[in-house]
Amino acid sequence: DADGAEKGSKSRSSSERWQGRAQVLGITVIVFLLGTMARQHFAGGAREMSIVEKEVAKWIAQSDDEVLNMTRREAKAFRTSHGAHVLQQYGLTRGNYWAMDGKHCKNCAQKLRALCKYNPANSSYPPGELLIPGRLSKRSSLRERNLCFLWYANNFWTRATGGAKGHLVWRLGSGIDDKGYLVRALIKYASKHSCTPFTGYPVTLELNDTDTCETFFADNNKYARKDSQLWFLKAADGSTGRHINLLRRQDIHEIHAAKAYECPMNGSVASLEVPGMWAPGGKKFDNRVYLLIPSIQPLVAFFRYGHLRFSVFNYTDPFEQHLSLVRTGRASNWQSKMKAANSTENSSKYLPENDRDLARHVTNPRFGMAHTNST
Repeated sequence: DADGAEKGSKSRSSSERWQGRAQVLGITVIVFLLGTMARQHFAGGAREMSIVEKEVAKWIAQSDDEVLNMTRREAKAFRTSHGAHVLQQYGLTRGNYWAMDGKHCKNCAQKLRALCKYNPANSSYPPGELLIPGRLSKRSSLRERNLCFLWYANNFWTRATGGAKGHLVWRLGSGIDDKGYLVRALIKYASKHSCTPFTGYPVTLELNDTDTCETFFADNNKYARKDSQLWFLKAADGSTGRHINLLRRQDIHEIHAAKAYECPMNGSVASLEVPGMWAPGGKKFDNRVYLLIPSIQPLVAFFRYGHLRFSVFNYTDPFEQHLSLVRTGRASNWQSKMKAANSTENSSKYLPENDRDLARHVTNPRFGMAHTNST
């Protein structure tokens, strides 16, 4: 059939043209890729390294002995000059960061993995940017991961202390900033000097003592005079405000009536709000100062003024959550909320930073950011 033959001829020629175009396109893509790879190869790698990456690679290559010897030279120069214009290099170095995975800290690794995307298991280095010598305050920017690492890590090896072959800088944590230990120390001091309890500090109770815990729930009137008086229930080893649960005296009465508690509450303390709190501009604040004690005998202490931190929300604003725990169904789940606050799981539904009532009492800037932007 002539018409069929003509159509077949047109179809074949069209197909051949498309095949030809595809071949040309494929060859063009291959040539382009080869050219790109060649340019990258002659530029010195799969892609050109950034300035920061070059700096990191330079300091990773430094041996432990080189770091230690550099520290010794700088320490000698510092002593010789009596500290005049000669400071040792700051910055982190290689070290046994894997020790944070259960050896030196029970939950550091969990927080570092979940919040900072840093896995200390088998790790000998901090995040790369922190290896570059120099004061962190002089950096134009540090990525969130680096700041997160500095916030949650408790082991550091630094240039000023000799690196991996020098001294471990250990953020001591529990035992130094443990709130239960602080309560016991204050009570012991008051007893030793015949002071009336809770005169120099607010009523603070250690709830891992069964009798104290039972009295707290069954006879809260002993401590709080009004239904609206506020208690701060805190994790003894908590920090940054995320571990705090707010309960009023009426809330505690309802929890007791519903038997929605268990004593003892291990690792928990309760602190009564200070009445008549001075709040400049209607905001609570704390005063951060620096104290360095390099020697006990003889006693040597260095003090430096720090800075003030203010809460974002007015301390005098009315409480947002309903006064009745029973009516809002919180009497049975307030302890689970405390657990969620201390959880590092991203799936946790309760985020303390989103609690506006708590944000009035906390100066941690994360609480303010949770309400002022979406990052």
